[in-house]
Amino acid sequence: MFNLYDDLILPPYSTSTLRGIFGHSLRKIACMTKQKTCENCPLIATCPYIRIFANTENAALNASQKNTPPQAYIIEAEFNGKRFYQQGKNYSFDIVLIGNISNHLALIAFAFNQAFHRGVGKNKSRGNLINIQHEINGIWQDIYIEGKISEHQAVIKLPEIYNKNQHLHFETPVRLQEKGKILGKDNINATSLLKQLLRRFSTLMRLYITELDFQYQDLIDKAEVITAKSENLSWFDWARYSNRQQQEMKLGGVLGDFYFYDLPSEFSQIIYLGQYFHIGKETVFGLGKYSLKDIE
Repeated sequence: MFNLYDDLILPPYSTSTLRGIFGHSLRKIACMTKQKTCENCPLIATCPYIRIFANTENAALNASQKNTPPQAYIIEAEFNGKRFYQQGKNYSFDIVLIGNISNHLALIAFAFNQAFHRGVGKNKSRGNLINIQHEINGIWQDIYIEGKISEHQAVIKLPEIYNKNQHLHFETPVRLQEKGKILGKDNINATSLLKQLLRRFSTLMRLYITELDFQYQDLIDKAEVITAKSENLSWFDWARYSNRQQQEMKLGGVLGDFYFYDLPSEFSQIIYLGQYFHIGKETVFGLGKYSLKDIE
């Protein structure tokens, strides 16, 4: 949570701005060589900027992932179109840290604080970090005491029993891709959703946490025959400006609800963790976020 020294004006969905200031600030803090680009840097293997913000290609992944592996952070800002935040008030957003990247929380917090000290948005609004809350299984705890992060539990406790019927409600657009094309509301389905969720889950677990003893091919086959339905699907257009490519990027996706019935226990567990991991493309910007409800 940041206390604002100036009026803050942000785009309707501010995660692109937050990610931009985070990356710029983190590189400024972490870079030891001060090279203009990270390419051919002698310290790239141990650089916290690369490890946290811009994980490089990984030959162990499949062809569609190896050049752009999923990052271990997700920025979640308000998805309600609000743009103006008044001077003297507080501004907050959420960030999900996956696996051992959570060990870098102090550096991440420092990078964001430095960014707000320099100024955020077009009017360079300034602010100061005053609080960090940490959430474990629905319980929030203040962990920022006198400018330092206190010790806290960082491991999610998984449920012992999962409901075999699940309701997924997307809170931000989900952007799924098959054969190079983004799936719209008329061609996205439960099978494609489960396969993409399984793919992202397995990759994140392998890169940042630990490999689970799941028979992934067996689960992919089961995804074809799971009973499911969708409701209220709609397309939501969202765009961000890319400083690197110097152009506006269209990043629309599907909103709505999916219902799954008689799920195998492995899929129920993956769907549960997907609340934190998100699903689809551009998850670092908070896309593909869903809340989970049981179906009686």
